[in-house]
Amino acid sequence: MNTTIQNSIQSRRNALTEYYNLPQDALQKTDNLFERITQFGQQFEDPADFETKFMASPLNNEYVNLFSEFALYVKTPEGTLTVEEQRKVVAKENAESVAKHQIERGIKGAIVRRLPKPLYDWYIYGIYNIPVLGRLVSAKNTVESFSGKKPFKKKNKEEETNDKE
Repeated sequence: MNTTIQNSIQSRRNALTEYYNLPQDALQKTDNLFERITQFGQQFEDPADFETKFMASPLNNEYVNLFSEFALYVKTPEGTLTVEEQRKVVAKENAESVAKHQIERGIKGAIVRRLPKPLYDWYIYGIYNIPVLGRLVSAKNTVESFSGKKPFKKKNKEEETNDKE
């Protein structure tokens, strides 16, 4: 067999054996397939002819299907976290973030509660202390609470024609 064809077959084999941790049954399946690929390759002397015919053969489909079939056996680079380890890291980061937010809210609340009455009122009801804005926001809230709708919503053309009728 041509050495270029042998190298081509070997590189295909290496793509599976070097990048996958294959169990015994998967190795056996791989060996069986590559025995048939080797027999197929012995028919050719021209590497280009082998590649063309191999791509069109069912052996190539079997070879390609092994990659998805063996997906569970892919080797992960060293230092890569497993899915479970990644979940633990995310959970820990979320817990730290929530704890930090709760501490910030607690400190802010403690400070606001200790403010003198006028400053406390200004902080809590600030917008209502501005004469015109306070009345507008108050009126808007009142209308919304009784109507269940937003009073300043633009009407579309269909609603406008219904209102005129």
